[in-house]
Amino acid sequence: MKLAIINNGCVKEDAMEYNFLNKMKENNIERANSLEESDYVLYITCGGVGEVVRKCVKDIYALEYYAREHNTKVIAVGCLINNHINLFDEIIDSPNVLFLQGKEWIIPVINYIKDMNKRNTYKEKLLNRTLCFDKYGTTVQFMLQEGCSNKCTFCKVHYMNHKLCSFPFELALEHLTKLIHKGTKKIALSGDNITLYGLDLYGKKRLHEFIHRLSKVDGLEWLNVNELVPGDMYKELIDEIISNPKVICTSLQLETASDRLLKLMNRNYNLEKYDYYAKKIIDNGKYIDTILMSGFPTETTEDMDITLKYLKDRNIVTQGICEYSDFKHIPSSKFEQYTKSEKRIHTRYLVNGKRIINYNIFKNNRINQTKLIYKDTYDGVHYFYGTIPDIITVSYSNRFNNITPGTIINEVPQTLVKRNKHTKTVTYKLK
Repeated sequence: MKLAIINNGCVKEDAMEYNFLNKMKENNIERANSLEESDYVLYITCGGVGEVVRKCVKDIYALEYYAREHNTKVIAVGCLINNHINLFDEIIDSPNVLFLQGKEWIIPVINYIKDMNKRNTYKEKLLNRTLCFDKYGTTVQFMLQEGCSNKCTFCKVHYMNHKLCSFPFELALEHLTKLIHKGTKKIALSGDNITLYGLDLYGKKRLHEFIHRLSKVDGLEWLNVNELVPGDMYKELIDEIISNPKVICTSLQLETASDRLLKLMNRNYNLEKYDYYAKKIIDNGKYIDTILMSGFPTETTEDMDITLKYLKDRNIVTQGICEYSDFKHIPSSKFEQYTKSEKRIHTRYLVNGKRIINYNIFKNNRINQTKLIYKDTYDGVHYFYGTIPDIITVSYSNRFNNITPGTIINEVPQTLVKRNKHTKTVTYKLK
């Protein structure tokens, strides 16, 4: 029995896929390398805007036709199936496609394939929110929260069921504590807007409490706090972030440093508010990384230059550039739009700018990377995690041949390479 996987989902679905692959092994389901050799095709959808939605719809209709011709079963899961099943009305009754609704789709898929009747448990839900970045689980990402109550004009919140949904405090804490005791050294807490964690369950924001409790677990070295929104920040949270020695990095999402664009985006902050928190974090020896949006309607070269200058002056690492995608169901679709080629020009402009800024930040902070966590070795190359975001450290030395993943190395990388032949990106090198 072979199953092919097509994943067009976000990082939340990446975590689900990671757990699903383990369930496949447990249930003797082999992963197919092509459609031609598959008995089942699992298609993981995304409810993102514009082109992503259109791609998922087009793919599933094409797969339904393929399944009819080749006696294959398609299983469609994910956000688009949960929120917009009506997009598939023409094939909803096809015997060749199973549309499985529900966030926790792993056990239902296994039940369908293996003709079983297992139930979802909290243990499964915890695993579904845990993404390991290496096979030993030395560093993991945990989705503590999902949903957002803000109404950014470019966001899917306008047509998706995006209600706040926090994972129970004690259950999440117990799960992550067990991972730490098994060897996890670094945890990235994330969500759609993790700043709001706890508001739906407890009537108040509790992220600061969770960070504080988790940081007390023996064995944990570092904490990253991702997807913070400046307009939803609060005193207890910023105080915990800047005072907690295990918090080394936060993802404080900027989108743009242009106040004009921030207003059009309906972001709940301006640059002054953003910088209030950014300065506090950086001045206390922590790092910040962020995501930018390119090609938003009416964005100008001046707007992009304002953004790049701010990132350079404040030493903020840009993790990536998200190109604006229009969709008729979002408010920003009412603005005059750039063409695809025009948006691509904006993206290249920001990408080229952020590469130079990131490189200089990495260069200037190399001597501060005094603590590394050993990840693993691949093809004779040793890999290490550091405190600064979005860059890895490598070594070709035999002296690391016998150390175990998770080992702490108190050394400073000697050089910074613009493009390492193994990582294909800017990389620190340890002799």
